[in-house]
Amino acid sequence: MPQSADPSPADQIATVFYSRSGHSRSVAQDLAQSLGGPLFELLVPRYDMAILGFMRAGYDSLWLNHPAPQNDIPSLSDYGAVGLCGPIWTSYPATPLRHILAKRSDLPTRVGLFLTCDAHSPPHKAYSTAEADLGRSLTAMATLSNKNEDAGSRRQLIADFAQTLKASCTDNAPV
Repeated sequence: MPQSADPSPADQIATVFYSRSGHSRSVAQDLAQSLGGPLFELLVPRYDMAILGFMRAGYDSLWLNHPAPQNDIPSLSDYGAVGLCGPIWTSYPATPLRHILAKRSDLPTRVGLFLTCDAHSPPHKAYSTAEADLGRSLTAMATLSNKNEDAGSRRQLIADFAQTLKASCTDNAPV
């Protein structure tokens, strides 16, 4: 019996994430599993140092400094879609996500954004900023509050986001 070949990137949805504290990492792992594609982490060592890293992250977010991740992730242009995942900082997507949105010319047509946040960070400003950085509308959007970690609602939110992104990749879906 012949073995099936691995799916091509065009048939996959990649998940790219940044997590300073580990919360977004956990969400991204669940998201990648739901999407069935590869998971890529953005590494920005300048934010790794406890309180200093936290302060530097806030400063960079407020002053629109978007340092490039220190690790290479492969070209994303061949994937059917990309789901970005990370926290909201000072009402904006975390700076590593903003770097990807604004500077990576290899993003596919379909890009979703899944944000994690504290209860005091409403997501609408983060989404409009992300769309401005990207230069077009996001295909899918979701936000999970750090305080709303009920397993059932988390699973449902991830499943709904994944379904929206997957549906956008069908031939009949509008771009």
